[in-house]
Amino acid sequence: LYGRAVPYGTTIKVGGIEETVEREAFDPADVIGKPLAWRHGEPIGVITGATNQDDGLYITAGILDTAQGRDANTLTRAGAVRGLSVGFQPITDAWNKAKTAVTRVKASALEVSLTHMPAYATAGVSAIREETPMETTDTVDTPVVSADVEAREQIAELRNTLEAVANAGGSDPVHPAAQFRT
Repeated sequence: LYGRAVPYGTTIKVGGIEETVEREAFDPADVIGKPLAWRHGEPIGVITGATNQDDGLYITAGILDTAQGRDANTLTRAGAVRGLSVGFQPITDAWNKAKTAVTRVKASALEVSLTHMPAYATAGVSAIREETPMETTDTVDTPVVSADVEAREQIAELRNTLEAVANAGGSDPVHPAAQFRT
């Protein structure tokens, strides 16, 4: 498996906070050997390579021949799962004064996960191939589909729109009985 695990310089909203990951926030040597996980849960493989490029952290990983690994492999090949997401521990962050935006300057990867809804719309699998075919799957090259990136960007835009609508009042709605609280 090959893909961009996290884009650098892209801002998203996570829990009302704007988050950006700075270029080279992850040390590739620290990423290699970490688990490739299924939706931030069970490990399904191991990260075998990592590089920092201008636009993000790219990884290569092997998917193991387990029941969960075969399922993940099948779903990824079919295009049902194309996203990647990094589970990480922040090391150095830079916050704005209002504490509404954070830049991840340095972080340690805990795992990289295959997921159908990554936080960063442009984080995803670029290619998947087999060196030794698994018994239950066919060897097929999965084409990179630009619609995947477009769909992820549209989902991210929709999330931001929904969050803006939810926060349009400026504060939480107050229940009429709230005036009687002590």
